[in-house]
Amino acid sequence: DNRLDEEQEREVVHEIEREREVERPPQVPAAPHSIDEDVRYFIQTGCIPDGSCVFTAVFDTLSTTSAAFSSQPWSRDVFASRDFTTTVLTADQMDSYIRPVNWILSSTVSGASVLVIVSPFEVNALLPDIRASKRVHLHIYTPRIIKMMKSCDDLRLYAMPSLPARWILHDSDTIIRQLNVFAGQLYFPHQRAYVKLCRFLGIHTTDLEDQDAFEIQSDGFIIPEHRPPAADYPSTFQRSPIPMLKALFTIRCKGMGYLPTHIGKLLGARRLTNEDFEEMT
Repeated sequence: DNRLDEEQEREVVHEIEREREVERPPQVPAAPHSIDEDVRYFIQTGCIPDGSCVFTAVFDTLSTTSAAFSSQPWSRDVFASRDFTTTVLTADQMDSYIRPVNWILSSTVSGASVLVIVSPFEVNALLPDIRASKRVHLHIYTPRIIKMMKSCDDLRLYAMPSLPARWILHDSDTIIRQLNVFAGQLYFPHQRAYVKLCRFLGIHTTDLEDQDAFEIQSDGFIIPEHRPPAADYPSTFQRSPIPMLKALFTIRCKGMGYLPTHIGKLLGARRLTNEDFEEMT
């Protein structure tokens, strides 16, 4: 039989066994929880006491992580409580130990909006005070990390006490932009939010392509002296913030890949276009 004489070829598939090993952070002692009187004062009055060391501007809390910003023009209206920022007792970098952002106290008493991120322990202990307060509201918040998630940018997902119908945050664009970046939000609600963040960061966007020729760094950053008039934004970064932002989102994502997301493209020097937002409208 000729078929027996035919040389038969067989494809050999080499199987490689891979075993995932999860690298966990080293064990360190947990910091004890505490309720600071300045937090109670804020709940009762809606104002942060002068000279208080209990409240820290959120990006200053990153000074003990690999995402520390050497110089920053972030606004000073979003704070974190001491109990939120103090998680473990260690002198090492805190990359593996920062808390997620889920509970926020807001106040508009002083005429300017102030947000304070608090810990679950503080929320649980101070819930009766929050319910009785006429000066602050407690908001549930979660950063948008998948495209199909509902955005919490308006802080109306759930609030206590209930928000008035016409409740708004003063300078909400600036405050919410800062909150979203700190919390690790990966998607923008619309293209305007993307462009505004890029202007603040000093990053090139496609709407600047009709401007006169100007120099762009490899990561998309435009140094101040080379920025066209349309990209000139007050109190913006003088040096590229991209390395620090990459470190921050790596910390927040805890090993999860984020390159295909809006933020992943921004940090990878890829320009977002209308197509990136069409499915979100």
